[in-house]
Amino acid sequence: YNHNADIVGAEALLRWQHPIYGMVSPSIYIPIAEESDLILNIGQWVLEQACRDIHQLKQEELLDNVGNIAVNISAKQLIQHDFQELIINTIEKNDIDPKYLTLELTESFLVENIDRSIKLLHNLKAKNIGCAIDDFGTGYSSLTYLQRIPANTLKIDRSFVTNIDKSKESIAIASMIISLGKMLNMKVLAEGVETSAELE
Repeated sequence: YNHNADIVGAEALLRWQHPIYGMVSPSIYIPIAEESDLILNIGQWVLEQACRDIHQLKQEELLDNVGNIAVNISAKQLIQHDFQELIINTIEKNDIDPKYLTLELTESFLVENIDRSIKLLHNLKAKNIGCAIDDFGTGYSSLTYLQRIPANTLKIDRSFVTNIDKSKESIAIASMIISLGKMLNMKVLAEGVETSAELE
């Protein structure tokens, strides 16, 4: 949401409704999938489903009300030699405008693979595909690296947002990230705002 409470975007989040265990959190099964190549299949399915949803929203003339759709990308997906081709093919197959898709990548992975990340993101940006830096503030970010990464959005990690009204430290960190985003001409999103006090 923005300050007028308008919806400006959405994020594709994966949930597993298990027949025995009920709703299983991604924090349980995604790390296991990351250890194997299962994350590649899961990640591609999420990407394709998000693009199908974007197409459907466009058909129903609802997309302009929703804005863009963000999809989390895993480290293993990003280092695939044909990752860029997979993204572009999925967009073309579903006949969507790439401006409606944003890829979310964690800060720590971008910095660990800085040269590869910068090249890839520049290529995707040229295709009008957005990039958001997820979990910002939790990794070992370098302002020098951040200047070079062609992202258009910073996401303040939820750990700094929860009960921010009761934490001077969280307020300071969030304020710093907001100022940084403004200076670098990036949008800034806060994750997990749930109370009016946190919103304020």
